Amino acid sequence: MKTWNLSLKNEKVGETDFGLESWKNAWQATDVTKYLTAYSSEFTPPDNMDIVTWKKKRTTCLTRPKFIHVTIKDPVIELLTDTHLLMTFIQGFESDTYQDSVIKILTMVLENGSWKIREERSVQEPYR
Repeated sequence: MKTWNLSLKNEKVGETDFGLESWKNAWQATDVTKYLTAYSSEFTPPDNMDIVTWKKKRTTCLTRPKFIHVTIKDPVIELLTDTHLLMTFIQGFESDTYQDSVIKILTMVLENGSWKIREERSVQEPYR
């Protein structure tokens, strides 16, 4: 299993290779269409939510705030197979209505030549 700490920014691996930067940029731009394309056709929403309800909820979350700012800190990628990887990072989120910091865990799958989010989990970041 290969593991990369992307904060090192080496030549072999960069954030954009796995769609992380474009997902973040679509989120900040409140571009619902681009944001949702970051998710796999096999994506399973959390808490047994159906995909239609999840998409409506995400659309509301993206379009309601006046601004959204997302930070990604210390991303680490573990290549599980040639078509599956696990990405972990500290995600900061700030809008005019809400802010938090969580540990984000994304399971990614390679679909049609692009890495897509298959599963997304958040864990509250412990206080430092």
